[in-house]
Amino acid sequence: MEKTGTLKNRSCVLLFTIILFAALALSEAHASEVILEGDEVVYEQKEDVAYAEGNVRLRYKDIRVYADRVVYKTMENTVEATGSGDSQVVLIQGAQELKGSSLFFDMTSGKGELHDAYGKYPAERGYVYANEGTVQTIQVSSLDEEKWLRSPVREDVIEGERVYRWQDTALTSCPEEPSHYSLVSRKIVVMPGYRAIVQKPRLYLEEHYILTYPFDYIIDLREKQPTSPLVPTILYDSDKGVGAMWGSTFGAYPFTARWKAIYWKEEDLESYLSMEYALNEDLSVYTHLERSWDSERDEKRSRPRWGTTY
Repeated sequence: MEKTGTLKNRSCVLLFTIILFAALALSEAHASEVILEGDEVVYEQKEDVAYAEGNVRLRYKDIRVYADRVVYKTMENTVEATGSGDSQVVLIQGAQELKGSSLFFDMTSGKGELHDAYGKYPAERGYVYANEGTVQTIQVSSLDEEKWLRSPVREDVIEGERVYRWQDTALTSCPEEPSHYSLVSRKIVVMPGYRAIVQKPRLYLEEHYILTYPFDYIIDLREKQPTSPLVPTILYDSDKGVGAMWGSTFGAYPFTARWKAIYWKEEDLESYLSMEYALNEDLSVYTHLERSWDSERDEKRSRPRWGTTY
């Protein structure tokens, strides 16, 4: 039986049709171009639904989605994307890349959910990898309303228009599979280009539980910003010998603190603590406490300092 009210094009792109109905479905304030491509794209006029199969690509603002199949409901302005077999749904925003088995995304409310997800985020020391979880996403402007964070964050420090929340997942900076170490947490909030907040994670070395952090662990995702290793790091200094370093970042805007401890074989323990408080968007005050080895004086010294940054 032949379908009526159907527009169909194989190995083609129904760009103008999809864009037109997307604009009609959105209010003037939220209108934005949606581009849907695939080996086969079918638009059912009676249902106001577009179906795309085979090498599907969808673009919306700064988001790109790749999948085997996409259902786009133009009046509701929602997207359902699925993979098949070993093929995954891929969601890309800026430098971050997430993969999963299925994606639902409401482009009007800005809410979305990716299942069986894993992905990576650029950080100062390379990448951090998240595995085995469900990822929810909302618009940055909805952070306060959704209460994802305990303290407010300035919207302009976040890259792009979206933030992501991982549930019941593992985080690591080790690219190998399986990873040698990981932080496992019930909730991880990722603000692209700014930071990832890991809620009181449990540290595992391979499959062995080591400890639970008493505070939230913060990973700085900004370029050229110092980050703390997820697990102890081995160092070497010609004067101090072999050492082991560990540290962490904690706090919430406007307060941030970093601590670091290094145990040297030749010179014992060195410790560092930095605290910063943002007075406004452009001005911060800080204090830095350090007890470390002074090679010129051949002794361990306490060296505090403080000041402002702008």
